[in-house]
Amino acid sequence: SYGTIPTSLQEKRPQLDKQQELWKAIVSKKLPPTRTVAFPGKSVTASKYIEFVVGSAPERIVATDDKQWILAVLEEPQGDRWVPLDSRPQRIHSDPCRLPAEFNLLAQFQKAMQDMQRTKAGSGWSYGVQNFENPCILQWEWMQGSISPKGAFVRCAARLERKNAIGLVGYVAPDDPPSASLQHVAALAVSASVHAGEGHQVIFPDNVTVLPAGHIAFIIASAKHESKNNFEK
Repeated sequence: SYGTIPTSLQEKRPQLDKQQELWKAIVSKKLPPTRTVAFPGKSVTASKYIEFVVGSAPERIVATDDKQWILAVLEEPQGDRWVPLDSRPQRIHSDPCRLPAEFNLLAQFQKAMQDMQRTKAGSGWSYGVQNFENPCILQWEWMQGSISPKGAFVRCAARLERKNAIGLVGYVAPDDPPSASLQHVAALAVSASVHAGEGHQVIFPDNVTVLPAGHIAFIIASAKHESKNNFEK
């Protein structure tokens, strides 16, 4: 879903304050939500940074009215950008509700520079860690949860590493014109395996596959239901 994953059972759904702020800024500036990258602060290198990572400069750079965000509009992807497979000769069309592949390039570069920073090898690069946002980026929760050292149930955020083909995923509602406010959404994915890290509130799934909505009913019908610590799962 959108927003930060809740950490306690009392939080019913993620708070979307920052996402709503960004969404309203994008809509008010009449920018395309699927191609707009938001950088916090007064980023004077947004245009050059995007060109460095994705290979083409943004179409447009604007600042929000409160000067808290720099909004960069990526170039519109060409319709024939994907090469058909021998087993699937039909032309592959990009989903208009998904964020373009350039967002994955930005996310992978950001993760790589964060790794460099953790190993104290972040100097000497053209660009360091450049945080960016889009209100429609999905955040994942590990539905099985975790148990803290004190035995309490803890809700876990699931972070996809570079080994996952789906990378960064976003969903933009197909509203034309875009709605005035951002609405909650839910997506479901499965993973082949997981490994833990960063305490008990973050888990790293491997080989993740996003499932269409039609598969959810079959999963629910065959899933094991249990109630523990006042949490249904």
